[in-house]
Amino acid sequence: MKDRVLVFYQKRDGINSIFKILEPVLQKSATSRSRWLGNSSRRGQTEFFREYDEFYIPAETYGLNMFHSSLAVATKRGLEVLTLDKKITWGVPNLESDEKETRSRLETIASRLKDLRPLGMFRLSEAEFLVAFSECAVYVNKLGDVSRSVIMEFVGRANSACLYYPYLILFNDDFVEIRDAQSGRMKQVIAGRDIRMLDDGGNAQPGQQAAASLGGGINGLGVQGFHNAPRTVKFALQHPEHEKSYVVVEMLMRTEQQ
Repeated sequence: MKDRVLVFYQKRDGINSIFKILEPVLQKSATSRSRWLGNSSRRGQTEFFREYDEFYIPAETYGLNMFHSSLAVATKRGLEVLTLDKKITWGVPNLESDEKETRSRLETIASRLKDLRPLGMFRLSEAEFLVAFSECAVYVNKLGDVSRSVIMEFVGRANSACLYYPYLILFNDDFVEIRDAQSGRMKQVIAGRDIRMLDDGGNAQPGQQAAASLGGGINGLGVQGFHNAPRTVKFALQHPEHEKSYVVVEMLMRTEQQ
């Protein structure tokens, strides 16, 4: 975020969710040997995590999505967006309008989203985002206003979601639902039992599918992927033949020739 590598973690304090933000600091090791890493004089080591910031939200929270200068937190009240500079939250999508025709359309959307659990907010372009809930998703602009009147309806009730552009991937206990993020069209369904998302692939945005790094940043901590390979979406499901075993599946983008 803002060209820094940051670590966010959350803890409960009564009805509040407190988020602590740390910055890993890369330093050259002062010792010639490390008990675990052997000779470490040639490499830098993360010696400690520096306290960077914190904020709280007066609600139960389920997860967050980070952007360049802001973040969206999925809460029991809905999606809350804020920046670390101001820490003033605003709800997304914005379902209020002074125009009668627009207000009627927004009331329909509000009725559909009522009591649904928010799953995340994903960037589709510089001007548009997709806000996913457990049963459907809506499109909003960078101000949080609804940008399309259409509601993307899901087949199942999702427990989690991620964006691996150009696809929105939804995880249900019994199947994975893959949709075109722009059109909402169903592209693929993967059946299984006790399915759990393990890695969201970094919620790859347009043009970022091949990104292998978590960033260089001011602190110089460039965390690279395995063999500089693109980060991918992974999930676990019960083995179809062995009840007590699980399988970890890596999802790869299929080319037209495949």
